[in-house]
Amino acid sequence: MSLLRIENLFKTFNTKNGYILENINLTVEDRECFCLLGASGSGKTTLGKCILKIIPFDKGNILFKGRDIYSIRDYAKYVSYVPQDPMASINPFFKAIDVVLEPLKIMSLVFDKKEILKAIYKAGLKEEILDKRVKNLSGGERQRLAIARAIITKPSLIVADEPTSSVDAVNKNSLASLFLDFKSNIGIFVITHDVKFAKKICDKIGIMYEGKIVEIGDKDRVFNNPVHPFTKKLINVFDLDCDKASSYA
Repeated sequence: MSLLRIENLFKTFNTKNGYILENINLTVEDRECFCLLGASGSGKTTLGKCILKIIPFDKGNILFKGRDIYSIRDYAKYVSYVPQDPMASINPFFKAIDVVLEPLKIMSLVFDKKEILKAIYKAGLKEEILDKRVKNLSGGERQRLAIARAIITKPSLIVADEPTSSVDAVNKNSLASLFLDFKSNIGIFVITHDVKFAKKICDKIGIMYEGKIVEIGDKDRVFNNPVHPFTKKLINVFDLDCDKASSYA
């Protein structure tokens, strides 16, 4: 049984403009990293919000461990979210410890200091950050704090929306290592336009173009033998960027 399964999913915001998501089908297995790759405006974030039950979809099914997501009362305990912009979902005047504790308090879950520290360390942070206010943290620290908050409930699946958008190249590499470590225990669904990051962390990849998944498969197959023209374009641009970087090395 798949950890997450999406079947024939459709979503529209305005029927006059057609579907923003059209006939989406994909699966994420336990301990697998699935990357949804595509340009801005292609529908990636909308799909993520459907998975998280932030917005409803019009037709189709989303199943978590074989169950309809709307039939799972404590769904948020098992499926956590890492937002694109941590500051959009974190009170800047909160202390870091309050951010990590927030989902536990909302769900009335038992917690202790050891579990908090474990989440902080796993996210690549140090204990002394707990007493700092969010507004005084760097972009990389805020992103790691959002990750600590996401894993504190011990979820089965993390949905991460553009996790590298607010961090520099050094932090991107560090985040890649974090996600590679996380997937030894949980499933990860990453929404991104960062081809390099996706190639580092994913097991399986889906290419989204104008609301449709136009190509899907194992990472090696998609990168080494792309079929759809848009996939080829993405990979060609990525290869050119790599060549340019090596020429300046």
